[in-house]
Amino acid sequence: MLRLIWKNAWRSRRRTVLTILSVAVSLFLLSTMLCYLSSGEQQLESAGASLRVVTRHQTSLTFFLPEAYTAKIAAVPHVTVVQGCVWWGGQIKGKEMSLFMSTIAADLEPTEKMWDDYRFEPGVLDKMRGELRGAVIARRALERAREQEGWEIGKTVTMTSPIFKHDIELLLLGTCEGPDESIVLFRRDYLEKVRGNPGQIGYFWARVDKAENIPGVCRDVDAMFANSESETKTETEKAFMQSFMSMMGNIEDLVRNIGLAVVAMILMVAANTMAMVARERTTEHAVMRCLGFTRGRIAVLFISESVLISLLGAAVGVGGAVLLYRPGKFDAGGMAPFFHMTPSTTATGLLVALGVGLVAGAAPAIAAARRSVVDGLRRVD
Repeated sequence: MLRLIWKNAWRSRRRTVLTILSVAVSLFLLSTMLCYLSSGEQQLESAGASLRVVTRHQTSLTFFLPEAYTAKIAAVPHVTVVQGCVWWGGQIKGKEMSLFMSTIAADLEPTEKMWDDYRFEPGVLDKMRGELRGAVIARRALERAREQEGWEIGKTVTMTSPIFKHDIELLLLGTCEGPDESIVLFRRDYLEKVRGNPGQIGYFWARVDKAENIPGVCRDVDAMFANSESETKTETEKAFMQSFMSMMGNIEDLVRNIGLAVVAMILMVAANTMAMVARERTTEHAVMRCLGFTRGRIAVLFISESVLISLLGAAVGVGGAVLLYRPGKFDAGGMAPFFHMTPSTTATGLLVALGVGLVAGAAPAIAAARRSVVDGLRRVD
């Protein structure tokens, strides 16, 4: 039976190869979209275990808060450290679309206590204390920038921003490794000097001593600034990341809808192929019935052939995604550090292929099994 199924699948080599490639490309696209969704889920899951909270302007992230809020937030019970930050944006001067970088101006002193999940190169923060323009860059980001722009530690680079009018010059002093593999961190007091010392902060990070105290800290901070000119919204790191992602629109639903369209396309391609095969083998199936093949055996042969072609396409498409999107090897240009094929994503791709094979082959298989021997032999030319 297995030899027969294999030989049947390769009778028309060109059609089989084209069908496999169609299924492979579609499943590769589906795997890519599933990777995107799973990368966001993993980032949120990682943020969910954090003891950090974020205080931003109640209206929007685009509004700034007074610098004086730093000391007030630090005085809230259960807050251990506070760090003011400004999102710079991060684009290379003259090559705005070449690289994505999370360029952030931050208060330097709280960095180590706040970001204990990052590993900073030994001595790099001490170097930044002695250099106003000093910056630390994620190791992966440096590797990309080295390939595309020739960046190296010790080099001065010029960066621009889609938010601010000023350009900044940063001296790369060292690297770091952590969840955000696109980060470039520099001193906020340097940005203040460039901007003329406006005393504004984009958002505050605060670290809480225990997880159970996080809801109370969020309430206390927001109550402190209620009815002020700059009211705040304090939320967990996970909630902050969700709101940050939502600024790009409802990407998750869009990706899911595209994924459904891709599955429908695979199904139509496979179903069309199996319908053509069924028409070509009408007489053959009648002859097989005469030789003693049962209706069920013919249906099983037909569906097995459909499943085989779909799974061969999955081996190419999903297998290619597994090789390309390996952990630590692909991060969507720094925008998705968790972008890789998880076991669940791989299993989903294979299950989709199996389902497509079963559904695409079911209708022609049932029709072939139900057709009478006489009707099948009438098709002989």
